Amino acid sequence: METSWRDRLQGLSATATIKHENFAGLDLVSLEPGNYGFDRCDFCAADLRLATLDRRHFFFCDFSRTDLTGASMRGATFAGCNFTDANLTNCDLTGSTLTYVNTGGSNGVTVMTGARLKGARLNGVVAERVVGWHQQ
Repeated sequence: METSWRDRLQGLSATATIKHENFAGLDLVSLEPGNYGFDRCDFCAADLRLATLDRRHFFFCDFSRTDLTGASMRGATFAGCNFTDANLTNCDLTGSTLTYVNTGGSNGVTVMTGARLKGARLNGVVAERVVGWHQQ
């Protein structure tokens, strides 16, 4: 029997950095991983509703079309991540840092194009190096 990603994440050491892993399309509802960092991981179209990702670090991860409804990402850091068409409805991003944010196109920065933030908590969020333009 193959071990699920949920079980594998729960079994890693508390300070592990997970690199180049593919979580695309997986059901990770209510996931509460240890204090891991994620580097160049693919969460595209994954179901991360109600996940607890507080104080995690995400570098160049793809969250495009990911459902993060109601997820807690308090104090998390996102650098160069892609949130194109992600659902962040009622997500708690209090105290999080979005670094290298691009509100338009993708060029190696955190992309928020089409992300849904209805009801998201953004208290104390830091958005650094924001690039964007108004399209008519």
